[in-house]
Amino acid sequence: MKKLSFSNAQKLIIEEGLKINLSKEQVFLNQALFRVLGQDIKSNFNIPDGNKSAIDGFAVNTSFLDFLPKTFKILKNIPPENIENINLKEDETVFVMTGAYIPKNANACIRIEDTKVDSNFQFATIDKRLKEGELINFEGQELKKGEIVFKKGKYLNFKSVALLAHLGYFKIEVFRKLKIGIFSSGNEIKEPYIPYKKGIVYNTNYFLIWSLLREVFKDNVDISYLGILPDKREVILKSLEDNLDKYDIIITCGGISKGKYDFIKEASKSIFEILIENTKIRPGSPFLFGKKNKTYYFGLPGYPSAALVNAVIYLIPFIKAIYRISPYFKTFQAISQDNLKGKKERTDFIRVYLNRSQGYLSVSKKNLSEHTSNFYSMAISDGLAIIPEDKDYVFKGEYLEIIDFEHLL
Repeated sequence: MKKLSFSNAQKLIIEEGLKINLSKEQVFLNQALFRVLGQDIKSNFNIPDGNKSAIDGFAVNTSFLDFLPKTFKILKNIPPENIENINLKEDETVFVMTGAYIPKNANACIRIEDTKVDSNFQFATIDKRLKEGELINFEGQELKKGEIVFKKGKYLNFKSVALLAHLGYFKIEVFRKLKIGIFSSGNEIKEPYIPYKKGIVYNTNYFLIWSLLREVFKDNVDISYLGILPDKREVILKSLEDNLDKYDIIITCGGISKGKYDFIKEASKSIFEILIENTKIRPGSPFLFGKKNKTYYFGLPGYPSAALVNAVIYLIPFIKAIYRISPYFKTFQAISQDNLKGKKERTDFIRVYLNRSQGYLSVSKKNLSEHTSNFYSMAISDGLAIIPEDKDYVFKGEYLEIIDFEHLL
């Protein structure tokens, strides 16, 4: 199978994600935080739903201010919950609380502290000119009835949930949670609770992919740990087959290169229709993407640094496409503070620190190792600088695209 470029591989993966019509479920608003909307949200009424006072004060018609100062009779007090059918006469005003509906022919409001009110609260004197529309929140000024507020695929943060309440939604439709199963692999891989001795490698990849997906997608992913696959062809095959129809996505880590004991590649090819085998990137060229029935498969490299790069550039955009969270792949422009080396016909992802100062975003490589085997440098980096396949270098002072690990959604 031909090795695909990064852009072509990502395009294919996103297209596959967009083919999936994930089912939806109803949740109450207090369960909606961090979920993904499965419906368009519109305003079912004008906001405000009438012309309202923006302050505590008096509502008047500016045409009645034919001379200054002018004293008006206070007809009544209007609280926010009252709807009054009042037309003011030339010498009349009403006291309106913040958010109260104003009389039909009122076209301005004035703060109570900007007037003189008699001790019995019967008369208010105004000695300043008012502009038409002053201190009034007009009907539909914020949102009009029928206006689309959120599109399907909106990731609901605290502001979104509050706005849904503002609109009178107490139950909404969200996409169901994706069921994801993760395997680590390799006889040398041990869980972190096993005492260290030479020859063992701790199970970094499961905790890496699990925590990455949970951080980015929160409760939208239901992740199961399926264990460590040994370097045995029959066990790998049976484990993949047994879990095939239980998950929307199955992920394996390691065992997909050209090593003597890399049996996962062989086993996955016998089960899944492989759509991508290896891509032109560094680090992490070994990669598998396939599907069988309704289950998709991601075969990630064994080195955690390489696994992370593939997860960030392929797995996360795939899940975002399923949920219709755009942009499916988020990058930012930054200025390089160093000369960065790549290689033509390959996309390089260089570990960098991000620096924000004076409104500019810049990246520096400093002493970050680029060795695929070095996970420490990946773990302490802030993101990845992208050296496109048509360049050998990005020079100091040039702009380039970067991935910010803190802003993957």
